[in-house]
Amino acid sequence: MISKTLPDLTDTSYSTILKVSAPTILSALSSNIMEVIDQIILARYSPIAMAGATSAATWCMTFLSAATSLVFVSGAFVGNYNGAGKYKFAGMSVWQMIWFSVFLFTLSIPISMSCGSYVIAPALQSEGLPYFHILMACTPIFTMRSAINAFFVAIGRGFLVTISVFIAIVLNTIIDLILVNGYCGITAFVGAKGAAIGTVVAGLSELIFALIFFLKKSTRERYGTLNCKLRIRHLKRYTKLGAFASVGHVCESLLYSLIYYYLSKISTEYAVTQTICITTYMFLLTGVMGIEKGVMSMTANLLGAKLQNKLNQLLIRSIILHVSLAMIFSIVVIIFPNVIIGNFININTADPEFINSVIEVLHIVLLCYLLDGIVWIEAGVLEGGGDLNFQMVSLATSAWCFIGIPVLCMYHLGTLSGSKVWIMTACSAILNAIILLKRYRSGKWIHIGV
Repeated sequence: MISKTLPDLTDTSYSTILKVSAPTILSALSSNIMEVIDQIILARYSPIAMAGATSAATWCMTFLSAATSLVFVSGAFVGNYNGAGKYKFAGMSVWQMIWFSVFLFTLSIPISMSCGSYVIAPALQSEGLPYFHILMACTPIFTMRSAINAFFVAIGRGFLVTISVFIAIVLNTIIDLILVNGYCGITAFVGAKGAAIGTVVAGLSELIFALIFFLKKSTRERYGTLNCKLRIRHLKRYTKLGAFASVGHVCESLLYSLIYYYLSKISTEYAVTQTICITTYMFLLTGVMGIEKGVMSMTANLLGAKLQNKLNQLLIRSIILHVSLAMIFSIVVIIFPNVIIGNFININTADPEFINSVIEVLHIVLLCYLLDGIVWIEAGVLEGGGDLNFQMVSLATSAWCFIGIPVLCMYHLGTLSGSKVWIMTACSAILNAIILLKRYRSGKWIHIGV
């Protein structure tokens, strides 16, 4: 009965790719929209609060990205089991990542309490530290949510993710407005601290919603979602497949956190510019991040069903969809840059030269988005085969060689600027796209067999 309502995940038509990707787009959109909401509300409260929260969030995302890269391995296994018709094993894979997320609290809480003052610039610590303490401590909530969401996407029931995303966004907005500004007489959490609380509560609401349907009778009978026993052998297998990917995510995210740190030390204007550009970039990437996870799920199902001959079509059509989205988003940004910038600073009182410099950097960001999106889609195919380690090692190495080392040199030479950072990012994306395409063509990326 369930199967009749689910899309055929071995069908590589544009409509199926969109059906599978739309919920994951919205899932990625939820995190990005919540971050954007945080930044917009905080910008109206205080530019320092906005910059401090952004600085803290980049470091929290370093930890979260590393953990999530491991969690999404379970999605590849679920897709393979689903494609092969071995439905009862799917729930077991997800539970190993839920247990992994529980264990993460033993890391996230100590890090949240001890590391903030070392990674946030002194000028931003008054607002950045509270945000860091709360969000870092609660990152495992988001990894649990990602594990269960990946399950629903892999079996073609991503519409549940869509519903939970809508609830989370509304909840985050309401809590942010009340706490950040001290409305309703609640003044103990004004500023960045309130924004962090709003994000955590919204993420927790997504997790609870997902768990309700994950443990629903029809789901547990078909997919064995009560098979919650911790299986060390399987957990080791998943972590082995994603170990280098996790390290790669740490290295890559650490790089961007350091870049923000250095730019914020140079000047507040650079920090604000980077905040606007990073927030816009992550919002734009929402579409391709969703397509990537949809591609990963469809690739896993195709491999499980022994239909590797359809992979080329899936890859090409997914890239075409990304390019189409990129053109639409780029037109909006190019035509209405002041609308975007105005959400972060007061256009009427800002220096016109500063506004023009931000617009110039935003144009480079659009190019990065187009190129990086191709990389994400190629990575999605490799993830479907369990090839996380190669891609993340290569991506992290490329990022540090073509972005990290030049940034460090320019900072010490006094020539670092936001535009140069994004130009180097675009060059790195071109190299990454070539590397992952060669890896795909080699056929050495399929490591999961069920």
